[in-house]
Amino acid sequence: MKTTILLLIIFNTKILAFNTQLFKEAIAEVETGNVVNWSIGASGEKTKYQFMKSTWESYSSYPFEKIYWHDTRSANESERVMDLHIKWMHKNLQKQARMTIESSLGLDEVFWLALIHNAGYGRFKRGEWKDRHIDYAKRVYNIYDYKVKRFE
Repeated sequence: MKTTILLLIIFNTKILAFNTQLFKEAIAEVETGNVVNWSIGASGEKTKYQFMKSTWESYSSYPFEKIYWHDTRSANESERVMDLHIKWMHKNLQKQARMTIESSLGLDEVFWLALIHNAGYGRFKRGEWKDRHIDYAKRVYNIYDYKVKRFE
């Protein structure tokens, strides 16, 4: 019986390729409204993706202190950092074996990547996320899902 159910889930699920650009847009929409003139977050986060200093410095040698919304170099570097961060999150998500066709919450990799982006990988790995992290991930997922359906 379990095999039959699993096969039904696999064949009835529309599998779409992950769209990095739409994911980035969804993150930016939740974080800052995806505006050019973003504000520095309550904990010092910067860019439209609201990177913490430690995350930024994992991927970039461009000084975190020099990031400003009106600076083209900051914006370009922010895109590069986000691309690298998404690749890193994807790799670690697969390593944790939490990514399946459908998760126990009925959500996919977009949800888990958004959760990691917001809660941090350490909290994710330990399963110590809070309701606000889940709410954040659901908002990103809903925006992403809307954008995907719009462009189908």
